[in-house]
Amino acid sequence: GKPTDGNPLDDDDDSLDTGVPVKVMYSYPLTGQVTKDFSDETLVFSVTMNDYRTHAALDIGATIGTAVKAAADGMITAVYADPLMGQTIEITHA
Repeated sequence: GKPTDGNPLDDDDDSLDTGVPVKVMYSYPLTGQVTKDFSDETLVFSVTMNDYRTHAALDIGATIGTAVKAAADGMITAVYADPLMGQTIEITHA
């Protein structure tokens, strides 16, 4: 809705755009060895796919049963068994 007195804080819209960029802080979801680095611009070889492609993820190895935390606050949007990635939990971060 539109504010009645010109005060944007009286608006019934719960969002507030301050115009200031916000940096989201991520933490490692578990302790382990990085098995494949993030590479969204440089092509890297994928053993799984047997080709070169970008890798828009950070792979971390761990033993079965290791606790894994979300890298940042968010909401679980999907849980499924992926034929290539295994058990997958998608989180949409705030």
